[in-house]
Amino acid sequence: MKEGSLHFSHDQIRDIVAQKAWYGLDPQTGAFDWQASLNKLANQFSLSADTLGPLITDCFTSDCLSRVKLEKNDQQTTVPLIQAISDLNIPFIVWTVGDCNWQKTKIQRTQTDQYIKKEDGYVCASANKLEMLKTVLTKISQNMPSENKIKVIVVDDKAEILTKLMEEVAPVFSRQNIAIGNYHMKLNDPQADANAFYRWLQDQLQDNPSLYLVLDFDGVIADTNSVLFGPVVEKIFAALNSNKV
Repeated sequence: MKEGSLHFSHDQIRDIVAQKAWYGLDPQTGAFDWQASLNKLANQFSLSADTLGPLITDCFTSDCLSRVKLEKNDQQTTVPLIQAISDLNIPFIVWTVGDCNWQKTKIQRTQTDQYIKKEDGYVCASANKLEMLKTVLTKISQNMPSENKIKVIVVDDKAEILTKLMEEVAPVFSRQNIAIGNYHMKLNDPQADANAFYRWLQDQLQDNPSLYLVLDFDGVIADTNSVLFGPVVEKIFAALNSNKV
């Protein structure tokens, strides 16, 4: 069969991508495996992974960064959330889970890396995200003067992660002079999207001058689903149709 010879509509492609049944796992660790996932998705469309991989990678740009609206010189401007946070001079760590090589590619492609000022300002867990968070919080605690109290706000789009954080992790670190808060980001909900979070964060900053943020990448810093369901769908549709006889 010729590569890309199957016919799919935009809606069919979007449904296949959205269902995420093509996600592949490392057989030894159970962690998300980008190459295995790419192979499964490419097979769905009768494309080679070598064809599909660059199409998807090219879709990840700084355009997918979540954004906030700011007032500047009596004019409204829109900037990436990560830039707005950087401008507030709040220290942060970017915290993510998945195939760490693929996550690093997305960090670089979206130019998130230009806002990460410290060498240890980015951490990736291949599978157990909460365990990695414990390591991050321990490091923050160790680097903090013992007489200071700091508030660490963890921002994630997964409610179950934040629930476990507050139930299992927060009580432990409260005894180490760290108060832990959280924010459940929902990029498609005006009551909990990047703009809502930024307004909330400014209020937090007034009450807690010693703030530290732990920011999830997918679904917080970047709207990666919008890439998969938008530009990626278009690229796949174009690739399939360009291969028609």
